Amino acid sequence: ANPLLTAQGAPRLRIVFVPAASATLHDTWRTSGLCATASDEFELENVFVPAHHGFDFGAPPRDPAPAWRVPLGLRLAMSKAAAVLGMALGALDALPPLLERTPFAGAVPARDEPRTQAGLAEATGEVEAGRAYLHREVAALCAIAEAGDPIDAAAKARTRLAIVHAARAAVRAVELARTLAGTGAVFDADLDRAARDLAVARHHVQLQAHVMEDIGRVMLGQVPRNPLF
Repeated sequence: ANPLLTAQGAPRLRIVFVPAASATLHDTWRTSGLCATASDEFELENVFVPAHHGFDFGAPPRDPAPAWRVPLGLRLAMSKAAAVLGMALGALDALPPLLERTPFAGAVPARDEPRTQAGLAEATGEVEAGRAYLHREVAALCAIAEAGDPIDAAAKARTRLAIVHAARAAVRAVELARTLAGTGAVFDADLDRAARDLAVARHHVQLQAHVMEDIGRVMLGQVPRNPLF
C-alpha cells in the first residue's frame, strides 16, 4: 500500500505507544558521547496498536492547555538546546581548577595569563548570549500559545534560529574551554565528558545545517523544505 501523505506531499508521521516488552531492542548506540541516553534502535513485528494509542505528529492538540499548542517538533528542539547549553556550562564549571596548574614551559599558573582570562570571559559570553537569546524567543513563542493565537512559520523560524544558535554557541564555548585547559582537557573527566557529549549532541537532526536553510527560506517568504518544520 502507498503511504498516506500530508497536504505538503510528505508521508504522514504517526507516533504510537506500545509496551516495551513488545519490541526487540538492537544495541546500535556506540558513540563517544551521550552513552547514557541509550538511544538504540528497536524493531516491532506483528504488534497491534489500537488507534487511541497513537497520534499524528502534526495533528492539533487534544488538550487545550497552552503548552500543547507549541508544535511537538519545536518542543523537542527546545529540549536539545537546553541540553547542549547545560553541557557547555558543565565544561566551564570544570575549567577553573585546571587553570591552577602551571603550563608546560610556563612561569605562572594558567589562570594568571591574560590570554586565559580573556578566553574564559569569551567562552562564558558565548554560553550566556546563547541562553539569553533562547529564553527570549521561547518566551515570545509561549506568549503566542497562551494567547491562543496561531503559531505561524515566522514564529517557528525565530525560535528555531535561537535553538540552533544556542547549540553553536555551546560548541564554540567548549572548544575554547578545551584549548584553555591544555593537557588538562584530556585528563579531566568532567571536561572530557562534556566535550564528548556535545560532540554527539551537535549532530542531532534538530540542530543541523538544513534547519538554518529552512529558517532562511522562511525569512525570505518561502516555504521550508522540511514538512515537520
